[in-house]
Amino acid sequence: MSVTQQPYYRLKPRDLADWLSRQGDEAWWSVDGEPTLAERLSFPCPSNELAAALRESSRVLILLNPEIPPRSDGEAVGADRLDDLARKEGEDRVFLLQWEDGVPDSAWILAEDKEISATASAGPEEGE
Repeated sequence: MSVTQQPYYRLKPRDLADWLSRQGDEAWWSVDGEPTLAERLSFPCPSNELAAALRESSRVLILLNPEIPPRSDGEAVGADRLDDLARKEGEDRVFLLQWEDGVPDSAWILAEDKEISATASAGPEEGE
């Protein structure tokens, strides 16, 4: 399905980075299907690492979500709207993204990993 056949928003990487930074370092994220970020970062990673990588990009992101009512056909959205636009899969927040200038239909997933977040924030076990 083409991006223009489903609801989508345009999003600056800096806005996504700002939103990720507000989630705190205890929130960890995985990216699946985006090779440039995968080359630079080891996933899952904390919000601050992913935010730093996104801030270096000047490309525009497309935020896809077939569940968004009413239909959006490319309006710009900022960090202040991302809480409402995140899809929930269990306890995790998930975004389906694509680079506007990228290969058509090359969406990638940004997913929170609460299980890793809990493990990372607990720190090393006593005696390790």
